[in-house]
Amino acid sequence: MTKDSALLTKQYVDYFEEFYREITNRLVNGRKKRKTVIQGINNLYILYHFLIDKKGVLKTECSQNALSVLYVKCMHSINGIYLCVNNGLITETPALLRTLFEAYLTIEIILEKDVESRINLWYEYSGIIRKHYLDDIKDSYLKKEISKREYRELISIDQEKKVIKNYMNIKSQYNNGKRNTKWYWSLFNNVLDRQNNKTISEYLGLKDDYNSFYNTTSKLIHINPIIDSFLFDNGIRTTGPIFNDTNRALGGASVGIGCKSLIKLLEYFQFEQLNELEPIILNILSLSE
Repeated sequence: MTKDSALLTKQYVDYFEEFYREITNRLVNGRKKRKTVIQGINNLYILYHFLIDKKGVLKTECSQNALSVLYVKCMHSINGIYLCVNNGLITETPALLRTLFEAYLTIEIILEKDVESRINLWYEYSGIIRKHYLDDIKDSYLKKEISKREYRELISIDQEKKVIKNYMNIKSQYNNGKRNTKWYWSLFNNVLDRQNNKTISEYLGLKDDYNSFYNTTSKLIHINPIIDSFLFDNGIRTTGPIFNDTNRALGGASVGIGCKSLIKLLEYFQFEQLNELEPIILNILSLSE
C-alpha cells in the first residue's frame, strides 16, 4: 500500500463515525416528522402477519393456491415499503408501490369470476416463462456465447424435454406463447384490443386506482430527470435520507392499496372475523392519511 493510499484509507475509516452520527440524527428527526404514516405501514405489515400466525388465514389453503402466494407477496411489499419510508429512501419506494399494485390487480382479476380456473391459468403461465428462458439460453448457445457444457449446466436434456412438452400443451391459452403476452390473455382477448395494466384496470372498474397508484409510480421508477425533483427536503437539495411530503404520500398510498388487497383476500378466505377487523383497518388508514 502506498503512502497516499494509506492516507486515503485512514480518512475513509475516520469518516465512519462522522457519517453514522450525521445519518442517525437525520433518521431520528425525519422519523419524528413522518411518525404516523410510518406507524401505519408497520401496523399493516404486522396485521398481515397476525392473521397468519394467530388466525390461521392461510392454513386451510394449499401451497399451490395463487391467493395465498399473493397474500405473502403483498405482505413482503408492504414491509419493503416500510423499510424505504422509515429510512427516507424516497427514490426506491415507487418501485415497491407499483409491485404492490400489480399484486392487487392480479387479485382482482382472479377473484372477478371462475376463481379456480383463473388460479390454474396463473400457475400454468410459469410454463411459458420457462420456455422463454429455454429459448434465451439456447439462443446464447447457438450464437456461441456459451459452451454446450454451460448450456447443459443451465438446463438438462430431461428438463428441456419436459419444458417443451408442457409448453406445447398450454401455449394456446397464452397467444401461442408470443413474447410479452400476459397470463390473463385468454380471459380478455375477445373484449380488449390491447391488454395491459391500464386497460385491465379500466375494464375491472379500477381506473382511479390505476391513476393513483400505478400510472404515477411508473413514471418514477425508471432512470429519468424526474428523479432530480425528489432529492429535496424542506426546499434544500440533499443526498438523503429524505422525509418530505412525497415520502408521506407514497407511504399513505401503500397503506391504501395494501388494505384493499387484504380485504379482498380475507373475503376469499371466508375469514369469519372480517367485520370485527374493521376498527383495526380504519385505524391503520387514519394513521396514513
